[in-house]
Amino acid sequence: MCFVKYPEIENTYRQKFIDKFTSLYPELTKVRYIITEKIHGSNIQLIFRPHKPLKVASRNKILSEKEDFFGVWNVLEEMEDVICSCQQYINEQSEVNSFRLFGEICGPKIQKGVYYGEKRRILFFDAMIGDQLIAPKDFFFFQNFLGLPIVPCFDTVYSLQEALDFPIERPSEVVDPKEYSDNICEGIVIKPYQKVYFNKVGQVFYLKKKNEKFKERQRVKKKLQEGSSEIIQLNFEFRNYITEERVQSIFSKEGVIQKPQEIGKYIKLVLEDAKKDFEKDFGDKIKHLEKKKLKKVFNVGSQIVKILDKYL
Repeated sequence: MCFVKYPEIENTYRQKFIDKFTSLYPELTKVRYIITEKIHGSNIQLIFRPHKPLKVASRNKILSEKEDFFGVWNVLEEMEDVICSCQQYINEQSEVNSFRLFGEICGPKIQKGVYYGEKRRILFFDAMIGDQLIAPKDFFFFQNFLGLPIVPCFDTVYSLQEALDFPIERPSEVVDPKEYSDNICEGIVIKPYQKVYFNKVGQVFYLKKKNEKFKERQRVKKKLQEGSSEIIQLNFEFRNYITEERVQSIFSKEGVIQKPQEIGKYIKLVLEDAKKDFEKDFGDKIKHLEKKKLKKVFNVGSQIVKILDKYL
């Protein structure tokens, strides 16, 4: 069985990404959008196949039953009714070889900054039939049919601009917002409601808009000296991408660092993740640089270690 990774969701501030999609699909400016809460947890995938045992995956791999990934196995034991309903559904499908549910496991000691209750839980936000991502309207059908616990839905709007302007300074709705009014949500996810749109390289038109507190790119308060070289300027900019939030994002995919011997592994993971975002924003400025100079731009290992040390 092949692992299928959930597609990455782009940030709303990357206008080039939005412009390319609206050029490819002009109707995207006017279609209906669903706005859901972005959960500050860890990505979990449940893989159901006809008459076969359930498989569970993190963001990047299928988990073995010995891997204690944020206590997911204990959480699944408490979701027996949902698991049975999903297995029964796929057992009855003669032409479907798999049904994948994507969710976030959240709660105590998984992430910091949002309160989701005293117990860990999984909230689902998407699904695949076979290897095909289904539209939100179809996902909500499965939610009702299978009794799935899902991420809170804030609203539906009827244009892309309305979706982009949707306010994000609001409490999480996973717990009662009247009781926890200062419990700000991580952000929102924006999806076309009726259809899934892909571009020619397989990117999906889903957008995320994070609260400032949870952004993986921040502005460093330190000022750059006047007349600094291009390499120093680029390194200064790259340091804005090395944040506590990015490290926590890596933990949500790989698990929290456990011992000092793993520092090298996590430096590499954080660095690769930051480079990917940096190249989206500064690709035109670094594409001409030779390897030696690029190495200086990305020389931020000590900054990453400083953050990782807090968890050891």
